[in-house]
Amino acid sequence: MKRLLGLILLFNNCFAATYYVTNAGSTGTGLDSTTNAWSYAKHNATVPAAGSIVLFHRGETYVGAFASRAGVTYGAYGAGVNPVITGLTQLSSWTQFSGNIYVADFDIGTTQLNLVTVDGTVKTMGRYPKSGYLSILAHTTNTSLTSATAIGFDATGGEAVIRKVRYILDRQPITAHSGNVLTLGTTSLYGGAVSRSITNNNGFFIQNNISCVTQDGDWYYDKTNKKFYMYFTSTPSGRVVKVSNVDKLVTFNSKSDCSFTGFDWEGSNTHAASLNGGTNITFTNCNFYKHGQTAIYGNGATNLTVTGGAFSYCLSGGVWVEQNGSSCTIDGVTMTNIALVAGSARSGDGTQQAININGETTTVKNSIIIKVGYNAINFNGSNALIEKNFIDSSCLVKDDGGAIYTYSKDVVVANRIVRNNIILHTLGNKLGAESSAGYENFGKAPAIYLDEGTNHTSYYNNYLSGGEWCGIFLSYSNDNSITNNLIFDFPQGLSFLENPSQLVRATTVTGNTIVSKSGQLSIYFHQYVADAVSNIGTVNNNIYSRPIDGAPSFTIDREYSGGGGAVNYSYANWLAQSGQDASSTVSALTASNDSKLTFNYAYPIASTVLGYWKGVSNTTLNVPVIPAYTAQVLVPVGYKVYTRSNKIVTRNGKLVVKVL
Repeated sequence: MKRLLGLILLFNNCFAATYYVTNAGSTGTGLDSTTNAWSYAKHNATVPAAGSIVLFHRGETYVGAFASRAGVTYGAYGAGVNPVITGLTQLSSWTQFSGNIYVADFDIGTTQLNLVTVDGTVKTMGRYPKSGYLSILAHTTNTSLTSATAIGFDATGGEAVIRKVRYILDRQPITAHSGNVLTLGTTSLYGGAVSRSITNNNGFFIQNNISCVTQDGDWYYDKTNKKFYMYFTSTPSGRVVKVSNVDKLVTFNSKSDCSFTGFDWEGSNTHAASLNGGTNITFTNCNFYKHGQTAIYGNGATNLTVTGGAFSYCLSGGVWVEQNGSSCTIDGVTMTNIALVAGSARSGDGTQQAININGETTTVKNSIIIKVGYNAINFNGSNALIEKNFIDSSCLVKDDGGAIYTYSKDVVVANRIVRNNIILHTLGNKLGAESSAGYENFGKAPAIYLDEGTNHTSYYNNYLSGGEWCGIFLSYSNDNSITNNLIFDFPQGLSFLENPSQLVRATTVTGNTIVSKSGQLSIYFHQYVADAVSNIGTVNNNIYSRPIDGAPSFTIDREYSGGGGAVNYSYANWLAQSGQDASSTVSALTASNDSKLTFNYAYPIASTVLGYWKGVSNTTLNVPVIPAYTAQVLVPVGYKVYTRSNKIVTRNGKLVVKVL
């Protein structure tokens, strides 16, 4: 028997060569793309030697987990679109359960089902209520909560999704239900769900219960009895319902030197790619879409490189290196619709982010991120470069985060640069966080967030527009530089926070342009301790503009005994109170109303703006050019076109006009 086993292993271990895989393949040598290509099953059962190249046929879909091997380069051959590795399987044999709810048999094993599609569109579990949150009246630690309103069905066996704090949405099983009281389990398949306590007056909702299945596409999976339930407006006839039955599409457990070029990864129940100690793993021009949790997850990943490709509809995140990352690079990817569904992500901190890298020597550049549930980019550790990224619409589900976020409490870091990024619409979401409505009744999400303890980080040449809170927030941070950034249309342009044990110090804020709309502040300084603003470092050579009235405004909020609370200051009084900004200026730019102010950006190439405009310099610009990776705030300028005998006057082929 030992001799037979040895022969089998020898047969399935190959020498270094180029191998071919196709759905029409067999158990042959794999060395010929036409007659002896491997089948997918044969590929997964074979161990090519390090240095091998394995090519998959373009235009084909391969169902099931992918067996990767150390030292192998994976690519594609033939014509057509990328080969697809999928974890989806189509359900059939439906029977009517009750009314519009139908049931089918499905066994995913011991885990909980995360990913379902109907006619190609990701569908989420049925929930109650369908939107928003129920209010929490009372709670006992993390073991029970009392709803402020009645729940008209038995929620036992379902799941409570609880907004415990602004940046935490935890999922806890409901073990009992009596009246308005839900008894909760403290273990979860979705990460640690009890690191934060329930907060009264915050919100929750219920999912994963048959009573929540009430509209087309709603679903519920009974893991115990292996039954899948879905609501159809009419019947399942003609509908294509697919569920994931592959937990992870490709796994690297301490494997090294694997590269993938030109693959599509679709339909994992948790992760498309899981790296536990993997080294030198590379994905080039690969696409990741429709994943039950995170597209690429790493724990101890070293030299992970993701270049090009698109990510979409990943329910818990795009790329997450949870801890001990080293030399990870994300370059030129496009991420859209990442982690936008409350209750579909992992519990605890760190989830629902497009890119979250915890470790040293991180690079995120040349990437586009549009619509993400929490932070667009979160980086930690020394030697980081975040540059030339375009981010639009972040913190749409959770907040107390930002488009670009970092946190370095009790850790001294070095050599970190955030530059040449364009950030739009950092919105935040206050729903379900009503416990803080008395003092933070807004989407709490700055475009750039230097959270507690952030240090030795340089932020320069970033262009920020639009949000419910502030452009750049420095929370208990020190030894940072904020230079040559453009900040437009935030209630607070720059915001500082300090307390007795965490003072803002050694901070440089120079060369920035802050353009405010009506009623907006240029700077908000919030103190829980008596401290002169002049102590924080250098704030100088900035340009402040509020075109609607020409009067930028500043606030110092002295929230400590005898401090007097928040006081607003004109620019002149700010100079006297702060001891800062001696060489800063107020722009003479004016506008008749806020709608005249426009934010014009160029990404990734330069662009022009037709017409006559004025910028913060208050000089007239004719068809201004916006350089790549920059932006300008412009106000349109009226002009008169000269005519003679009812004909437009031209000179050298150009209109003759007078700027008004």
